[in-house]
Amino acid sequence: WLALAFIGTKVAHELGHAVMCRRMGSRCGSVGLLMLCGVPCPYCDVTDIWRQPSTARRAAVMLAGIYIELIIASIATFVWVGAIDPEVRLHAMNLMVLCGVSTIVFNANPLMRYDGYYVMCDLVGSTNLRQEGRDAFRQVIMARIGGREYGDAKQSSIRSWWLAGYHAASTMYRYLISIAIATLVLGIAEYSHLRSVAIALVIVAVIAMVAGFIRRLFGVVHGADRWSGVPMWRRGGFSLIVLLLVLSVLFVPLPRYRTATGRIDAALASSVFLPSDAMID
Repeated sequence: WLALAFIGTKVAHELGHAVMCRRMGSRCGSVGLLMLCGVPCPYCDVTDIWRQPSTARRAAVMLAGIYIELIIASIATFVWVGAIDPEVRLHAMNLMVLCGVSTIVFNANPLMRYDGYYVMCDLVGSTNLRQEGRDAFRQVIMARIGGREYGDAKQSSIRSWWLAGYHAASTMYRYLISIAIATLVLGIAEYSHLRSVAIALVIVAVIAMVAGFIRRLFGVVHGADRWSGVPMWRRGGFSLIVLLLVLSVLFVPLPRYRTATGRIDAALASSVFLPSDAMID
């Protein structure tokens, strides 16, 4: 039921983009399904809206899907409040989370290339926010670490600083999403009795990520690209610090459980008073 609700709400989300695109006087392109992390997800091509000169009209089309999902979440909230049947309340709560929290965390989040990303690109006047953020990070952070011999010139403007922060936040967010996807794959595989296959796939993906990281780190140590003129002590010190940070994240154990004192109040519970030798069946 949760999977059907996900696909159904995403269909409504994309149709919201299509309807708003037509309302704004632009042509809606193709509508279909794509596989996103193994899950069938609807999509709608509203590229024609970028011909519109109004920023508000473009933002209205980009945010139309979120608007539709929030309406669904609001209706589900009223159902959850008024329903008595626990199963109906559970489905309503799932819709509240799916269309309320989920759409804000993912679709409205500018750290991934979804609706919020394109709205932010439009607001800040960027054609490729991710690339600009990467370039700004090199100019603001890496140029200061590498010194005057580093390939990129230093930048100190407010726009460069917040673009560098955006790049750091989006990079961390992508890693968190990758971990979440790997956890989801392992959970589904365990339910389907394919845990060993999923573990093998996750290990291959981790090895590929680690290999890319080590290759880039070796490039820094050997003075590749922008690091060619940077002194060895700077390159080695920076690489050592990065390596220690990564190893601490991977191997320093964190507590898995927390102890908390509280009270559990079961839904629809009734107090039953029995003699000491009685038993409830």
